[in-house]
Amino acid sequence: MGVVAISTALLKRLDTEALADRKKGLHRPTVAVVIRHIKSGRFLVVMGKKDYQRGMENPGIVKGGIDSGEHIIDAAYREVAEEIRVSRVDITMSAYYGTYSVYSLKKKENFDRKRYFVFYAKYDGSRTLDVDHNEIVNYTWIKLGDIVRTLRSLKKMRLGKYKALIKIFTILRKTKKKHLRKIEQETKLLNASVY
Repeated sequence: MGVVAISTALLKRLDTEALADRKKGLHRPTVAVVIRHIKSGRFLVVMGKKDYQRGMENPGIVKGGIDSGEHIIDAAYREVAEEIRVSRVDITMSAYYGTYSVYSLKKKENFDRKRYFVFYAKYDGSRTLDVDHNEIVNYTWIKLGDIVRTLRSLKKMRLGKYKALIKIFTILRKTKKKHLRKIEQETKLLNASVY
């Protein structure tokens, strides 16, 4: 994984990879979005309803499957709109982080594994969200330095997810602000007419 600008060529390659995953039956192609609130500099962590029903916290990020025939970037924006009801106008996919694969607890579409395509997004709206309560029970905005403590509950029950999220946020932590701003600017310039 490494932070790169989002270009038309990158999105075409990712669409091809997601389609190949689906056809081969290896992974369920899925998007994940790390969301940073611009004004506060905090990151969104969500809690799923099903996890609370089992009596366990299971923190994560906005994510969901890519529908058959759906473009990967459209899936990322759709999941944000569905889960936290933030429109495409208020959020900007600013960088791409790479992929990671985890075993699926539930075999959705008969896939044993999910392959996550991870995007980094900047959000300029209110920190008070109108979440989809069928999927998300609670959410919080956290400082980057509090990630490990916030995700600690995952370590015992979902080690693969814990490691993947720690890896994502570690990459973000290690990426210099100046470098991230450069990537965000590249994405903006490359895609001025794409979205």
